[in-house]
Amino acid sequence: DYWTDGECKQTLGNGICDADLNKKEYAFDNGDCCGATCEGGSCGLGSLDIAFNHSLDPSGDGFPSCKNTDMVPITIRIEKVTTFPNSVDYDESASPLLSVTCNSILYLMVPIDAYMDKKNETIYLPDGADCIFNIRNSTYDPNIWTTVYRFHEVAYEIYDGEEEDDDFLKIAYGNSNHVGKVLFQIIPKCFKNNIFKGELVKDFPKESMYNSSTSIKKALDWLLEDKYMLSSNEEYDCSEFMVERFILKVIEINHGIYGKNWTQSGISQCEWDIVECNGGYIANMEFQEDDITGELPPLLGKFTNLIKLSLSRNGLTGKLTGNLPSELGQLTALTYLNLYDNKLEGSIPSELGQLTA
Repeated sequence: DYWTDGECKQTLGNGICDADLNKKEYAFDNGDCCGATCEGGSCGLGSLDIAFNHSLDPSGDGFPSCKNTDMVPITIRIEKVTTFPNSVDYDESASPLLSVTCNSILYLMVPIDAYMDKKNETIYLPDGADCIFNIRNSTYDPNIWTTVYRFHEVAYEIYDGEEEDDDFLKIAYGNSNHVGKVLFQIIPKCFKNNIFKGELVKDFPKESMYNSSTSIKKALDWLLEDKYMLSSNEEYDCSEFMVERFILKVIEINHGIYGKNWTQSGISQCEWDIVECNGGYIANMEFQEDDITGELPPLLGKFTNLIKLSLSRNGLTGKLTGNLPSELGQLTALTYLNLYDNKLEGSIPSELGQLTA
């Protein structure tokens, strides 16, 4: 079926996704079927006949046949489309235009109408991609710099994953008349698998992954921008040491003194002033003379390879206070603990008495 009148009708790598060639053995039509790998000039153009469970006329732009398992799903939900038929600037013939661009590549562009209420559309994007979600909700007169016609109002939600996934996380939500453009970065799979799984889930709930008000999201953003985390091929290097780097950043955000940043981007955490490493793991940690404030962070108990922990003289300004956290009992390799000159209260946790190193 590839030939018609002696002419090849399906070609690898021509920018058009051919269903028969969209298989792993053909490298998914040599990349034509996914936005991140398609290189032809017509990539994705007019390829979308159905979006949000609704037929499109004319067709939209996108990659509905993307099967590359290196891509990750993002789901967009149209919660409600509201029209303004009585408004003087309402244009009945026009529809809001929804688009998603990631790493400067257009992955989706479709007109939105009321038939799409309560409907989802899942698209596949590169892991860790920087994306712009946009709904153009009006036209503009460039001569007077003002709105000419308003179309509809679209309430939307953006999710990481597919609806049936356990890790179906809300990235953002809004209303096109108020927030028509959203900038977001997809949290890489290796970050999720190393930080938000297993024993760490209690301290780092997955719901905090896209919550910009939390120290967890702020630390994630710092990691995502940290050039040290990028390997030579510009992919995130999620080694086992990455978790220690992340936890130290969370501690600094929650307990650090303003203006005294002891985490540094661009270099290994083993080169930071406050730590020394053994075999890549943090073995010695010294917070001294107002490096840290507030109550002792229970997250210190996550550094299970720690041999020496010094927290002396952080009480000079009376800021290091509270009880000793029982989590320090998890430091099974600890041989030295210095808490001199602080304003600590309460009894020594029994867990510390069980340390045998």
